[in-house]
Amino acid sequence: MAKRKITVTVDEELVQMAHELGEDKLSTVVNAALASHVERLGRLASLRELLARWDAELGEVPRDVQEDARAAFDEFVDQSSLQGK
Repeated sequence: MAKRKITVTVDEELVQMAHELGEDKLSTVVNAALASHVERLGRLASLRELLARWDAELGEVPRDVQEDARAAFDEFVDQSSLQGK
């Protein structure tokens, strides 16, 4: 893949930690972090498109169903954190 030189500003503490952990090639670290972030943004965009299509085809999820799902998810997360998962 072609490379492009840019200027970025990063927190000094992160640079120091990377060096202390043996990472000297910060371009590699920044490239990997950006690749991961862009991949995540792509997944979020795909999910938004899917949800918008479902809303258009099936109608929006009723507010009470959304609230029930949110409460069930929060309960699951709380239980998982108590179990150390």
